[in-house]
Amino acid sequence: MNTVPMSPARATPHARPRAAARQFFFAPIVLRRYNERTAQRFQVGAASHKVAGLAAGLRSHAAASIVVSSPIVTASTGPKRFGGFVCRDARLACAYLPAISVRGLNRVFAACAYLRFAIRHIRPGDGVVLYNYFPEYVPVAAYLRWRLGRDKVVMDLEDGPRADERTLRGVVNRWSLRVLSRVCSPRAIVVSRQLADVMQIDDACVVNGVSPDAVTQRARFGDPVTFLYGGSIETGTGLDLFCGALRELARTRPDLAGKVRFVVTGFGGGASLAALADDLARSGFALDLRQDVGPDDYRTILSEADVGLSLKMPASALNATTFPSKVIELASLGLLVLTTDISDISLLFDDTSAAILRTADAAALAALIAQIAARPELYARIAQAGQRRIVERCSRHAVGARLVAFLGGAPDSFPSSSSSPSSP
Repeated sequence: MNTVPMSPARATPHARPRAAARQFFFAPIVLRRYNERTAQRFQVGAASHKVAGLAAGLRSHAAASIVVSSPIVTASTGPKRFGGFVCRDARLACAYLPAISVRGLNRVFAACAYLRFAIRHIRPGDGVVLYNYFPEYVPVAAYLRWRLGRDKVVMDLEDGPRADERTLRGVVNRWSLRVLSRVCSPRAIVVSRQLADVMQIDDACVVNGVSPDAVTQRARFGDPVTFLYGGSIETGTGLDLFCGALRELARTRPDLAGKVRFVVTGFGGGASLAALADDLARSGFALDLRQDVGPDDYRTILSEADVGLSLKMPASALNATTFPSKVIELASLGLLVLTTDISDISLLFDDTSAAILRTADAAALAALIAQIAARPELYARIAQAGQRRIVERCSRHAVGARLVAFLGGAPDSFPSSSSSPSSP
């Protein structure tokens, strides 16, 4: 396979003695340099940002951390095979493994690539974090348990198994989770306290997301106030709620047409969103569908938005199995988080630091949007409070300190579900 030999000195952010342990993050992600090197526009999503944040958090405490990725390249319309290379991306050491874009076979290829990398580069004393429970991890996890010991192979669980997912993918995911749970450490990094409770993980380090250490606060909202809705768009993530709320807003508050603007990114919901855009246009409301954008364009959209929507439905199976990590990104960038009240949201935010939709119905969402548009100065201050809270709790340095302690054997100190966040 076309990999670049990786020496510890080249792959580790700071030069360290050869005997020093390193922490490897295995994750099928893409960061910015990968797109530049391969001339592609693969999405750099929440998973990529979180893994990079975890590695950077350890690095901020002088702990050697390396991101190892067999990126998912099935969206490629050109090359079928991508070579491996080692690089630094956002000052992080990244080892990209060879990958192919043939669906199904890409998983088998990735399993071989991870195993080959581990045999060549991971030594006793190192540790490995597996981002989620992809089936391609099974061979390398078995090898690493033998090579490093069970406690040194830790899963970072971003979502739990869904019994309602009857597809082949769902069956394979549930199987790989069962296998990896027996092979890897019983301790785990989890995306929410709720998920740890659901999966009965007694010793868990909760990392809802990772924000930068230093951020620039926004002074005020724009005119009009811009609302951003993105990610994976479907019924469970609020598609029907969003469409119903905007139609309700257009029907009951036509006076707000020039005061609010809506931008949709992400993927999914194409037909419903196109019909919504047509309906709103007749009422004078602006709905900008930007679902085919690259990472650079998305960053520009984020910088222009004032409010970020996270609309996962409380009754959805997604609610019990995951956490909307994008709220961490949105808040850390200074956007007001408008979110449904699910999972660990109440552990992170309250009404002084976010706009929390207590009832997930169209009329309530329309009323909250109207309230934000009517009092932009107030909600700009709430957004600033939310930004301060997230940076304090979820900054790379803060998360890194907890990871260093947890991976070293100490229990996590994240508040339990009975705790409530303090006011900013």
